[in-house]
Amino acid sequence: PFSHPFILWDLAQRGIPALIEKPVSLTTRELDKALAVNKDIKLLVDYTHLFAPGFVDMFEDIKDEHIRSIGTIHMGPGIDRGFSPLFDWGAHDVSAALFLLKGNPIIKSIKGLRKNQFDLKISFDCGEDIDPNYASLVFGESTQGNKIKLFNVYSGNDHYIYNGLKPNQYTFNGKTYQSKNLNLPLHEVVLKFLDIIDGKADSKFY
Repeated sequence: PFSHPFILWDLAQRGIPALIEKPVSLTTRELDKALAVNKDIKLLVDYTHLFAPGFVDMFEDIKDEHIRSIGTIHMGPGIDRGFSPLFDWGAHDVSAALFLLKGNPIIKSIKGLRKNQFDLKISFDCGEDIDPNYASLVFGESTQGNKIKLFNVYSGNDHYIYNGLKPNQYTFNGKTYQSKNLNLPLHEVVLKFLDIIDGKADSKFY
């Protein structure tokens, strides 16, 4: 990730659309510096799970104004790469949560961030639609070497589960639904990027 903002800066300078692996940078300062070169650059960051057919189907089914909590299980720290797991595995969790809430909540606090542990709580304010008593994302409860990565969403009395290792399905109140779209997430990422290049989509929520 240390190289990502430099790659983006170079592409922005030359006006070349950029598809970059997450995280796009480790600090907002690095990102702002790269984007200052060309604010109109067509950019897509590869938050792969946002494009998984199962996640997309789940997202379309959830009424975001009823979301009361979002959490993950078994998203552990992964391999020690010399920087916080928040920027690696954690980036998927945070991006998915913000995407489900259809916007950019005001981050009030981030606690428990440590180099090799994935103990993170983010408090946020999403406005009038979401009860502030429930407006928190809790990440953790993980162990190394799991074969399951669960992303839980509680909306009203409903419970949705997306398993990151089974990107073509999701579970709603105990029943599993298979997506009709069997493309892999990376295939969907590339299609979205081509739409952005062609002006058929924007990258506001990606």
